[in-house]
Amino acid sequence: MTQSYIYRSPETPSSSAWSVDLGDAVVRAGRITIGQQAEQGQSYISTVVLDDPDADVGHDGDAIIGLKQFDWIESAPGSGNRRIFTGYTGKRTYRRGSSGESPSLIQESARVIEVELYDINAFLSFRRFTPEDIDATSSFNRPAETDLERIAALLDVDFLSDTLFDGLVSTSGAVNLDANDYSRSTPADVLDSAAQQSGKNYFVVYDEAGDYGDAGNFVLFYDFNDSPVYLSDMQVSNLLADVDNETTWAPNMDAVLDKDPTRIVTRVLMDYSKGTVLRELATTANTYAWRDAVSSAPELKTSSAANARSDRYLLDNSTEDERITFSVQVPKENVNDWKAGQAGQVKFTHLPGYEDFRYVRALRRTVSQDEETDEFYNIEYECTPMQSIPSGAYDQQEPGVSYSGIPTLPRPTTPGNILFAIMFASGFTAVYPTQFRALDSPPIFPTSPPVPPYSALQTANWTVIASATTDYTGMNIGGPGSSAGFLVAAAWRYVQPGEVTVNPSAFSTEDNNSECAVYLWELPTTTPPSGSFVATSNQHNTNPATPSLSSISGNVVSAFYYATSGGHSTGFSGGNPTAGSATSPGVILRQAWQNGVTGNSNQTDFTTPNTMDFGQLILLPTGGVPAASVTPGVPGSVYAHLNSCGIAVELPVGITLPDIPYPANQSA
Repeated sequence: MTQSYIYRSPETPSSSAWSVDLGDAVVRAGRITIGQQAEQGQSYISTVVLDDPDADVGHDGDAIIGLKQFDWIESAPGSGNRRIFTGYTGKRTYRRGSSGESPSLIQESARVIEVELYDINAFLSFRRFTPEDIDATSSFNRPAETDLERIAALLDVDFLSDTLFDGLVSTSGAVNLDANDYSRSTPADVLDSAAQQSGKNYFVVYDEAGDYGDAGNFVLFYDFNDSPVYLSDMQVSNLLADVDNETTWAPNMDAVLDKDPTRIVTRVLMDYSKGTVLRELATTANTYAWRDAVSSAPELKTSSAANARSDRYLLDNSTEDERITFSVQVPKENVNDWKAGQAGQVKFTHLPGYEDFRYVRALRRTVSQDEETDEFYNIEYECTPMQSIPSGAYDQQEPGVSYSGIPTLPRPTTPGNILFAIMFASGFTAVYPTQFRALDSPPIFPTSPPVPPYSALQTANWTVIASATTDYTGMNIGGPGSSAGFLVAAAWRYVQPGEVTVNPSAFSTEDNNSECAVYLWELPTTTPPSGSFVATSNQHNTNPATPSLSSISGNVVSAFYYATSGGHSTGFSGGNPTAGSATSPGVILRQAWQNGVTGNSNQTDFTTPNTMDFGQLILLPTGGVPAASVTPGVPGSVYAHLNSCGIAVELPVGITLPDIPYPANQSA
C-alpha cells in the first residue's frame, strides 16, 4: 500500500505538535475522493469515511476532532511531489457502518467516522483582525497603497509571517487601493478586496518541495489566471497520435465545454462609501447585447477607486464565462503531475477553440482512488482557458499627420498586462530615424493628438528593449539623393491601472520626415519581454550582410529591415530568410512594408506592396536558436550599396504572437 493518511495538529505548516499515521486500514482503498479549489480563495469541501472498529482512531483517543490537519500522501511519485491533499477536518458524523460500507460494524464500540475535509484555502478565514485600540499587534489598518504593497503587509502580520509566504505573488501590474481599516475582517477579506480591484486570482498552495520558498509551507498565489506561472508539464489530448502516457494522456470521458453569457455587463452603477459612479464598456454591447448591472463596494472611499473598480468589473464581465471539465486516469506515479491551481495544456478536437493545444488553469481538482487496484487514480479537472493569444494591431505614422501611428486593438486592454511594440522606420535623402517615441493615452478621435514627432518625454513609460539603425551613406537605392536610413526598435510597458482602451498609444520617431510602421500587441502576462540581440550591417559594397545573433533561449521574435533586389521584385528574390542552424527556418509572421514608387519616390508607401525595402517579423522556433542568423535572400543584387539591421527579443514563456493582417490598422 503506497497511500498514507496523516492526522496532525500543526504548529506551522512544516512542523507538528503531534502527528498520527491513521494507517491504510482506516481509509478503504477504492473509496476516497477529495478535491481542492483554486479560485478566489474558495475552499472545497470533501468527505472521507474512516473505519473505526475498535473505537481508537485518532490521537490519544480523541476520535478525530475538528480543525486539525489532514494529509493524503502517495509515495509513488518522486520526493517533493507526494502530497495529494492538505486540509482541515470539519464536521464529523459517528455511526454504524451500512451494509455497503462495513457490515461487520454492528456490535459494541465498532463504528465509522464520516469526516468533512476543508481544503487549505479555509486557512485564510481562520483569523480576524482586531481594532487597534483593543490589540494593535493583530490589527490591520492600512493607508492608501497598491494591492501589492497591501499583500506584502498582510503576509508580514504576526500570525501569518511564519505560515504563509509570497512565492507566487505577482510583482507587477499594481493597482491603487483606498485606505481601509480591516478590523473584524479576515485575511481572505483583504485578498478579496485586492482581487476585485486588480482582477487577479488568489489561493493557497502547499509547497512540498520548496520550489517557491521553504519546503513544507503554505504559499500564496496572487496573480492573473492568464499569467504564465505555476505551470504543469502534463497535457491531455483526445487525439491518439498525441498520447504517449508519459506527459500526454487521453481523457477517460468526453471533455465538456460550457459557455455562459449570464455575467455579461455593458454598463454598471457602482455604489461606494461616498456616492455612485456610472461606467460603461460599449464594445461589449457590440459583441453581445446591452445589459446594465448594479454593484456595491462600500470599502472604497474615492471616486477614482470606484471608477477603477467599475472598469475592472466591466472588463471581467465583457466575455462569456467559459469552463471546461474533463477527467483522466493516471498511474499512481503521476497523480501530482497537474495540481489544483496549475496551468496545463489540453487539446479537444470536438470543442471550439480547443482544436490545438492551449493552456487552461485548473480551478478545481478532484482526486479519486476508486478503482479495484491502488495502481491508478482518476482525476477530474474544472478549468478556465488562459488567454494565451495576444491581441495585436498595425498602424502607420505619416509625417505631419495627426492621429496617425495609433494601432486599434481588437479588444480593450487589461491593467497589469504587457504592451509590446515593434517599430520599423525609414527616412529619406540625408535623414534617418534613430529613436522610438510613444504618446500614451492619445485623445479619442475625432479629437486629434499632436502632430508627430512627440516629445521625448512621452516615451517615459516605455522600456526600449533594443533598437538598431543604419545610416543613409553609401546607399544608391533609387539613385543619388533618395537614399534612406533604417530603424528597427522594440519596446514594452505595463497597461496602467484603469487603462481600459483599444488605443493605448500613438507612435512616431524623432524625425519630422520619417515614416514608421508599428506593430502593437497586448500580451496576456505580467512578465515583460527580455533579452535583446542587435545586428547591424553597414557594408556598403556588398549585398546585405547576414545579421548573426547570439544564442537565444525561449520564445523569440526577430525583426529585420533590409533591401531586396532582382529588379524591384515583390518578395524575396532569393527565397525566404533562414534561421541559421535551427531545426526550423522559423515562421515569417508579417512583412512590414515595401518602399513603393507611387507618389513621392523618396518616401515610404505603406499601402502599396510594390518594390524594394523590406521590414519583416520572424518567429524563431521555441526553445531557442543556437548561433542564429537570418539571411536575406538577395543573390545577384543590381544594387551594390545596401544596409540592413535587425533585432531579436525573447518573449515570456507560453506567449505566441498572432499574425496581424496587412494593410494598415487591421487587427488580430
